[in-house]
Amino acid sequence: MSRKPVAPRGLQVKGKRLWNDITANYELRFDELRLLEDVCREVDLIERLETALMDAPLTVKGSMGQEVASPLVQEIRQHRGVVA
Repeated sequence: MSRKPVAPRGLQVKGKRLWNDITANYELRFDELRLLEDVCREVDLIERLETALMDAPLTVKGSMGQEVASPLVQEIRQHRGVVA
């Protein structure tokens, strides 16, 4: 068995955890490691967005004064789709 790949620089707690969980159980090719890095960074970004949303309203005023979902809610949904 080859050496376990080191987590890329800049990953945060959840991204590192995902990296370590996957690389501990699977031997990945270079292209798979690159994809895993992207997913780990997405997981970290989702965490940052969720943290920002904790202190923000879930709805905001739209261009016509109507209530719409916060852009943070929409961003989180989109990034979760990328991870999926």
